[in-house]
Amino acid sequence: MPQSVTHFDPREDKRNVRSYRRENSFWKEIALIDLDKGISAAEARFYGAGSVVYCVLWVRGYDYQRDPARGCGKAGGYGYHKPSAALEEAMQHAGIQLAEDIGGRGDDAMQDALRALAAHLGIVRPMIHGAHA
Repeated sequence: MPQSVTHFDPREDKRNVRSYRRENSFWKEIALIDLDKGISAAEARFYGAGSVVYCVLWVRGYDYQRDPARGCGKAGGYGYHKPSAALEEAMQHAGIQLAEDIGGRGDDAMQDALRALAAHLGIVRPMIHGAHA
């Protein structure tokens, strides 16, 4: 069954995003692009080297002007896919509830989550773009 967003209550994470952004250790970004509007609807940036991965997520909202959402998350330890766990926490703190957990499930699960977000936002022609530092 494809991933879906069960609830989206756009909010700004009250935690200090600066404590999650580590520009010296930026290594990856995945973005949801709305090809019809030619804009980035959401970006997830990943930071950290070693045992902890940090994620900061920005979502522009339904009309890309109002209702912005922002969340941050982190995952530590070993033996699982930490970026997907960090993204899952960031989505939860941004007010996005997915039908299925993506934590520890890999890059494909992260892309499925962004496609589900695109469907929820009404984006007809989404593109997932990845960039590495």
